[in-house]
Amino acid sequence: MSISYSSLKKTESLQQILQRSDLWKGRSEPALRSTGISTGYTELDKKLLHKGWPQSGMIELQQELFGHGEWHLLLPSMKLLLAEPGYIFLINPPATPYAPALLQQGIDPRRVVTIAASTKQDWLAAILEILAAHCCIAVCCWEPSKTLFHAELRKLQLAASHCSSLCFLLRKIPAAKARSYSVSSAVLKIKLQSYPQGLRLSINKQRGSYQQGEVLLPWPDYLATSPFLALDRNRHKEVQASNVLRFSGNS
Repeated sequence: MSISYSSLKKTESLQQILQRSDLWKGRSEPALRSTGISTGYTELDKKLLHKGWPQSGMIELQQELFGHGEWHLLLPSMKLLLAEPGYIFLINPPATPYAPALLQQGIDPRRVVTIAASTKQDWLAAILEILAAHCCIAVCCWEPSKTLFHAELRKLQLAASHCSSLCFLLRKIPAAKARSYSVSSAVLKIKLQSYPQGLRLSINKQRGSYQQGEVLLPWPDYLATSPFLALDRNRHKEVQASNVLRFSGNS
């Protein structure tokens, strides 16, 4: 069987394709750089391609332990987004949000929806349905205990790319030889590490740029003296940082 290539339907020309805003041409700048959503931290915005969180696509945050200061990173942008209608969805957070602390930070607890998914299938279905409903301003989903496969991560990325809501996937930092760890196609990947001085962010990947970098976000005053940030000098091991939202309710 022979195929006549001349009979194939022509679509876009090469020049039209090269002008697409979602095409990355290696070290060249993208054809069109969209404006991102400010993280609330000037130094971090400077190091991000869109000068903030990308408006679409999945953002992956990697941590040694959940609760290692992710709300210190996310809170400023959440507060900015609350000016728009919609809800903040928390899928399988490490602990129940503490309503008085939410109010103290300027977040109406009635606009925060927590979902506990007992299985990986329920977890994935909940995120996909929320993103498809276009009823949220942000979705924060903590990785389930069972391994996420590449096809499942790809589904999340595609769903997030068709939604204007921020979508954060919080995952454990993979072990050096973790064969079961699936690499995601997230548009932005950042590693979070807690230190007594603050939360250190390492930008490992951002689609459309080779630019990486590190930023240190100092703890706010009420966290800087927290016993949760004390360093165990005998073991040279960091103690889990206190969560900005104080999920446990401690003050």
